[in-house]
Amino acid sequence: MIALSVYAVFALIGLVCILGARVAPARLPALAAGAVHALSLAVIVLAATAQGLVFDAPTYLGDLWTAFDAIGKAHQGARSSIDYFNPIGPVYEWGLQAALAVREPSASVLPLANAMIGALALGAAVLMLAGRVSALTVALTGLIAVSVAVSPRDSDTLFVQGSASFLAPYNRWGWALFVPVMCFFAAPIKARDIVGAVVAGGLIALMLLLKPTYGLAALGMVAVSAVLQRGRWRDAAIAVGAMLVVLAALQVLTGQVSGYLSDLGETARMDQTGLRWIKLLYQLAEVGLFLLIALLVFYIAQPRDAPWPSPYLWRPLLLILAVGGAGWMVMMQNHHATEAAVYLLMPLLAAEWSGLLRAGATAQVSRSRIGWVLLIFLVTLARPLTDSGFVLAQNAQLARLDRDTHLAGGYMHDLIVHRRWRRINDYQRMLSGLELLRANGADVADAGTVLALNFSNPFPFLLGRPAPSGVPIWTHIGRSISERQHPPAGEFFDGVDYLMLARGELSGEAVADIYRETIAAEFEEQDDDAYWRLFVRRE
Repeated sequence: MIALSVYAVFALIGLVCILGARVAPARLPALAAGAVHALSLAVIVLAATAQGLVFDAPTYLGDLWTAFDAIGKAHQGARSSIDYFNPIGPVYEWGLQAALAVREPSASVLPLANAMIGALALGAAVLMLAGRVSALTVALTGLIAVSVAVSPRDSDTLFVQGSASFLAPYNRWGWALFVPVMCFFAAPIKARDIVGAVVAGGLIALMLLLKPTYGLAALGMVAVSAVLQRGRWRDAAIAVGAMLVVLAALQVLTGQVSGYLSDLGETARMDQTGLRWIKLLYQLAEVGLFLLIALLVFYIAQPRDAPWPSPYLWRPLLLILAVGGAGWMVMMQNHHATEAAVYLLMPLLAAEWSGLLRAGATAQVSRSRIGWVLLIFLVTLARPLTDSGFVLAQNAQLARLDRDTHLAGGYMHDLIVHRRWRRINDYQRMLSGLELLRANGADVADAGTVLALNFSNPFPFLLGRPAPSGVPIWTHIGRSISERQHPPAGEFFDGVDYLMLARGELSGEAVADIYRETIAAEFEEQDDDAYWRLFVRRE
């Protein structure tokens, strides 16, 4: 189903290009841009209207639980960085709250929130770029941003994987907001652009409050653009000013900006926080690949009798390299299985700088080089079209796969774990723990909250009940909690009546050891199974 959906999206875009080339070749770039915008809007609608979520992957179900816990906390009004420690910024919570304003708590809140972020990124791309760069560049930038926001698929570096886990949605949101900002500051926009700069500043503020590496990398691109492009220092100053205004306004409205800065300070002192050197090293290969493709674009667009390399090449090439470097910088603390979507802009920006996307420009390219042009755009389109196909596949699977009766009654009622993965450990642990809790009365209306000492806590969402308000959305030992840095026991266990201790899960066992005195004094063991030990609060 996933493969067929991907092929269908490729075929649809290809059909538009073929028909456009035959019927109206002069209008082909405009027709292609229209088709790309239509695809962006279609995948936003498909993601927003999905009546469920299909998990179709061998791993990372436990990671998806953290998203569900974040939805549950957003629904009950718990404020990140104020009511609980949060290594991910409040923008994640605000995006989920926006989706909850439209839909009741359920698994399908997540694809709806992704669609909202995608729509925000697309609107920003149009506001910042339309009329300043070619229509096709605007459309492709929007598609890259939208597709990375809404896609459910696992992502890696060079190869597109065929599984859907909704891994680390906040990272996808970060890339979606990052892409149009990078295009705005790396593209050859010659006149001062107040609207574009203000929008860029607002997006940078949101990135800083989602994961700071995105915002800091974007600010680096702002500085590079101000130095390398004549007159762009004005746009840079306006963007920084707009960013500061937005941050100040959000602090006044929510109080969470200063709280998040405090949480970041705690995160920096965690035992395992730092650069992921292996990630950085093998990302260099991908940056290098897209830089070579950008150089090939410049070569193709070069007039036959012009000297190569052109003396005018160095400035755009440095800007394109800065785009790749900014993506590489973000990866230093990013998830091990998240790609840098911004690399896809590198050949696109080369085409923009070289004039290859101007009306009639391709007619000046020799026939021997036209095939290379098509290949380059296929490389740029491969990932966003694949992501779009995955969204189509999710909807098709939702229509034909049966709901899991074990999950009925709670907020996870519209989650479907594909039958091929129902033997994975996290799925079995989830159902086993749910049965254990139901057998001990945790699902009745007046029962207290459930806390799982585990990497993540799926049970409040499974039961359709409030989550412990003072506990982070995940307890990753050494990254979100440690022996030195952890919430006070009174805050951590506040309102908790049922305590689940995971067997053989390193983070859960480490957290249990941190709070061992409180657990011994306030809880007693009542039941257990192969995966969990259930404790209840003493009378």
